[in-house]
Amino acid sequence: MSIEAIERREEILRILQEKGKVRGIELSIRFAVSPETIRRDLEMMEQEGIVKRVYGGAVLIGKTKEEAPYLERQRQFQAEKRAIGKFAAQMIGDGESILIDVGTTTLELAKAIRGGEGVTVLTNSLSVVNTLDLSLQRGQFQGEVMVLGGTLNPAQQSIRGSLTERMIENFYVDKAFISVGGITLHEGLSDYDLQESLVTKAMMKAAKQVIVLADHSKLGIKSFYRLGRLEEADIILCDQEPPESWRKQIKQLGIEWIKVEVEDEQR
Repeated sequence: MSIEAIERREEILRILQEKGKVRGIELSIRFAVSPETIRRDLEMMEQEGIVKRVYGGAVLIGKTKEEAPYLERQRQFQAEKRAIGKFAAQMIGDGESILIDVGTTTLELAKAIRGGEGVTVLTNSLSVVNTLDLSLQRGQFQGEVMVLGGTLNPAQQSIRGSLTERMIENFYVDKAFISVGGITLHEGLSDYDLQESLVTKAMMKAAKQVIVLADHSKLGIKSFYRLGRLEEADIILCDQEPPESWRKQIKQLGIEWIKVEVEDEQR
């Protein structure tokens, strides 16, 4: 192995230790090498037990059971999350009732909501509450915000627990916008935290339509706690198409997978 290849793989490992995930195309551009070269790098690192290759890139071994802190996740894949959030906001109709889950992509949804006459938002995300409060003060949002009660989790800026779950059971809403830690074809939707996952499950059960907001880094990832089967999502918003091997079954399951375009200047 050349010195250049060794140094490149050491740098890839450093990036993985910082971010937990890498994208092959981004590494190819960063190191000015072909995607095939990066693929060989990741294959060798996988054989050495350092990484696990996933759709579009790789994750650091041992990272799939543990979620990065909320503020750190806000800095990852910002353009993709912003584009998905904006698209999701356009799916909210006047007079609808919606649930918004905890997550950095669902926060981008809250930032993008405009108008919303007669819209009722229920959420357990403190970041979403603060964002919508500011929008209300500025006259950008004309709906109503209901904060779900429960136990505060400062690390994830969330409210959770059995009280939160019981509150959700009292409502029937039009749409639930949820965030996930991972999506796989056979294991379905998953997340990292048990209590957060139980709240998300309650949201999915209370909604007529479940809309999953997930950037490409979630594809092929199986997190620690199962949220539900893939078909429990009605719509999946992602910045990439599903893997080719998934497409036939996704169609058979009746899931609407929408690829959200990310503007070049955002990258």
